[in-house]
Amino acid sequence: MQCNYWEQADQWLSERYIQHHPAVQSGRDNIVKYFSAGKRAARCDKLTMPLVTVLTSGDIVGVVFRMEYDHPQKPGQKYTTIWYDQWRIVDGRADEHWDISQLPAAP
Repeated sequence: MQCNYWEQADQWLSERYIQHHPAVQSGRDNIVKYFSAGKRAARCDKLTMPLVTVLTSGDIVGVVFRMEYDHPQKPGQKYTTIWYDQWRIVDGRADEHWDISQLPAAP
């Protein structure tokens, strides 16, 4: 996802891909469309998100990584937190996804 190789999505995501995120519709085609749009579409050659840990249990895989954001109450300063993504793997493909998410701001 980070490097945007969405033309390979059928190799890594099931067609029904269930997305538990309030801003994104389920289905592989919807995921590809959402993440291929606008600034999200930049390609990269290597992953740069600082990985903290990978957790597995049966068909569930969880990934924790470090994120840095602008501090909302302290202009010019940053703060560090973690982000968590979890997938259910079915027949070698991601079939369901959960993450930490918020509804987008109103336009």
